[in-house]
Amino acid sequence: MVKTRVIFIEPGAKVHSDYYCQHVLGNGLLPDIRTRCQRYTWTLQQDGAPSHTAKNTLAYLRREGVKFMSMSMSIKYLYSANNRRSNLRRWRVGD
Repeated sequence: MVKTRVIFIEPGAKVHSDYYCQHVLGNGLLPDIRTRCQRYTWTLQQDGAPSHTAKNTLAYLRREGVKFMSMSMSIKYLYSANNRRSNLRRWRVGD
């Protein structure tokens, strides 16, 4: 598991897709993750916040070559009846 630096949101800022892509992802999380993960494969997991699910954000992640998983996808994947045990083992903290 990789820790990134803390990304501060400007007071009063509206975190819409453009702000999220530029300030949070582009100038913060993605450079940190790429530096720390280097040759390892990683997947970005987001929740259902509007700035995370906006078409612009998803297009940005695809352009940047980021493999990502939405919260709804991860819940379905982790808790599907057929894969529950194997998936939970795979997603243990610290692996």
